[in-house]
Amino acid sequence: MKQALVTFVLGILIVGLVGYYNYGGFFSSKGDAHPRETVRFSTIKDLDKYFALHEMSVEKWRAGEAQIPRILLQDIPSKWPEHALENVTVEKKKALFLRFSIPLVLIANEEVKAERKTVLRFLSKTELDNGDKKRVRRLAQKYKLDKDTPLRKLLTQLKTRVGPIPVSLGVAQMIEESGWGTSRFAIEGNALFGQWSFSKGMKPKEQRAEKGDYRIRSFKTPLDSVRAYMLNLNTNQAYAAFRKERSRRLNAGEALKGASMIAFLKSYSERGEEYLSSIRSIIASNKLAPFDRAKLSSGPTVEFIPSVFAG
Repeated sequence: MKQALVTFVLGILIVGLVGYYNYGGFFSSKGDAHPRETVRFSTIKDLDKYFALHEMSVEKWRAGEAQIPRILLQDIPSKWPEHALENVTVEKKKALFLRFSIPLVLIANEEVKAERKTVLRFLSKTELDNGDKKRVRRLAQKYKLDKDTPLRKLLTQLKTRVGPIPVSLGVAQMIEESGWGTSRFAIEGNALFGQWSFSKGMKPKEQRAEKGDYRIRSFKTPLDSVRAYMLNLNTNQAYAAFRKERSRRLNAGEALKGASMIAFLKSYSERGEEYLSSIRSIIASNKLAPFDRAKLSSGPTVEFIPSVFAG
């Protein structure tokens, strides 16, 4: 009995250490190493009280006076634009959106950075064991590379694809694509970037016939939408120039700045330069650039779950 207990405990420790070694943290690369708290809210006042109590000020975040808390909005309330925000000032609406959107991008980036750390660690090794090789193949599949490519070449390709997105850029595109989180697709499907799908998804009311029978992808949570957006930038051939420039800057130790990196996403919208100018304007007018240097706190992940939203 005693021997069985010892074996069980050792097994748990080994699993934990493997998870830490492979993913950059215990359990997984998705932030599960942090304790989780749940906050249920039904009104804007509920949110105001919580943010005031915990001193979660966007201005403090912007000034670098506080690290960004691990806030996860689990679902965009269906009544959000209809009731909750109709009597709220524009500045308050913006601050509320930023409190939820900035942590989303940082948390998604944290996951990508953990994967990138794994890639760089494998590149530094002279030889990979079977577990390492399986991990490389899984990453290759996720990042849409040919997993049968020789491992060293595959790792070099992954080094270019597996990388973070400037926070200001992710937030600005979220604002542009979702109308500060109030679009129909954001409300009905947590879709913050309007990503297309030709299988499942939400059908636009004014679907353009010449584009085919496309849909807008829906997501279980807003974080899933941000993850999909980042994976899109990190895999789609249309954004190869973006990845190449990001790789150059990371290799040179330069900062990733959204206002300049947007120049390499000309293919993101049919609006072309007008879209790029709009994103730059959003970054500037909302003073998003400082968030490119922001860091997540080491505290718990706080999940915000809307109940029947009264406004």
